[in-house]
Amino acid sequence: VFVRKDIYKFVLDIDKASIGCGTGGVGNKGAVAIRYNLFGSSFCFVNAHLAAHRENNSQRNSDYHRIISKMQFRYSPFTSNAEKTSQRAARVLDHDYIFFLGDLNFRLNLNDEKLWMVYSNISRKEWGNLIKYDQLNAAREEGACFTDFEEAIISFPPTFKYMPKTDDYATGDGKNRMPAWCDRILWKATEKHRVEQCFYKSTSDVVNSDHKPVTGSFSVLIPVPNLKNEAATQIKRLSSISALNKRLECYNEEDMNGSFSSIEVVAAPSSPQSDSTMRASKERNNLFGKVIGRKSLSLHKQVYSM
Repeated sequence: VFVRKDIYKFVLDIDKASIGCGTGGVGNKGAVAIRYNLFGSSFCFVNAHLAAHRENNSQRNSDYHRIISKMQFRYSPFTSNAEKTSQRAARVLDHDYIFFLGDLNFRLNLNDEKLWMVYSNISRKEWGNLIKYDQLNAAREEGACFTDFEEAIISFPPTFKYMPKTDDYATGDGKNRMPAWCDRILWKATEKHRVEQCFYKSTSDVVNSDHKPVTGSFSVLIPVPNLKNEAATQIKRLSSISALNKRLECYNEEDMNGSFSSIEVVAAPSSPQSDSTMRASKERNNLFGKVIGRKSLSLHKQVYSM
């Protein structure tokens, strides 16, 4: 997650976590995550690799539940309630905005005899004829995993299994791997109306894997408090004079006297080398007769499943 320096001072309680899945929790699958608070709203990004193979659907569901129930963060998203903060460590589902992505490894519920039918539908780009067999969608409908998570309509080819360095599905290797949408991006929000998914697609630009990367763009509009009050709140939370002075240096006069109405966060795909961008503008609020700022923060994230 990339953040510009001029907004980083408002990104608080940054923390990371990881967890293993599989036998005894020490298998070759699991998840990593990062979380933070931004203007009173909490964000959590989870990148997971769940159990492989079509027949291990129940294990994938178990991996998901282990991740959301056992992964813990030192910092709590409950910034406005000291009692909640003291009750327990934060977990994934405690956050306001959650983005869960990676090689989730869900397959199509079809046997190898239907492989010809799958390739036929792929050649005609008739994804709807195949997505109805998707294990992840079935599990969500049954309430087995990803309850209340959202996913955009899939309008791209299955992302697995390809022959490396090509755009061709793996055939003729004796394995007859059924194509599937293994690589996914799902999201969950306490206020869904604040989230807009701009696009959801795969890319054929990366060919050194048997997967194709999936990217998604999201616009999240969150409320921003008065920054003078925000500064005062942070002053109370700092535990030492040296830390206090360092924090105060981050707030310029404009920040201390201004009032910002909202922030728009956009996670958009880019090449791995590209940096995030940010645009800032001012607009006048005629109703209240004062200047309100709107900052737009672009977070560029490319999801690779290797």
